[in-house]
Amino acid sequence: SHFTLNSWLDLPVPTIAAVNGAAAGAGFSLAIASDLVFATNTARFIMSFGRIGLVPDWGAMYILPRLVGLQRAKELVLTARDIGAEEARDLGLVLEIVDVDRLLDHAQEFAAKFANASPIAVGIAKRVMGSAFETDRATALAAETDAQVEANASDYHRAAVRRFLAKEPPLFNWD
Repeated sequence: SHFTLNSWLDLPVPTIAAVNGAAAGAGFSLAIASDLVFATNTARFIMSFGRIGLVPDWGAMYILPRLVGLQRAKELVLTARDIGAEEARDLGLVLEIVDVDRLLDHAQEFAAKFANASPIAVGIAKRVMGSAFETDRATALAAETDAQVEANASDYHRAAVRRFLAKEPPLFNWD
């Protein structure tokens, strides 16, 4: 099969972007389509499509307003201006700024921490939150309840409860 934006967004595992240098046009779009974005202090983000008479693609016109609000998204798209890593972090486009010599190691170490997380709970949480902005409150709460029922029925949850009751360390502990 081939790579599509929907297949990327629907992956049941965390997706992480590590940006060093310019993320322009579709590069910007792909970065913000990731669940978590790390960048170096020299990273730049440019919705550059307008510079060549195009409009954003790769989901940017869908994702960007959800991350930064409609007015700021319009400003970034219509001006096609270059923003630095600190502004991108302040806008909520970047989770963390990392030294260039640590960027890939940091992203990989961060990703590795999910190794013992419940794949069911992670996948469900991504799926439910992925539709949060298109869903009314009643539907969102119902989806959350259904998700909890599904996660509660998992072998992972049963093992986690057993470990808790036996006072054993949890399989997944971010700290």
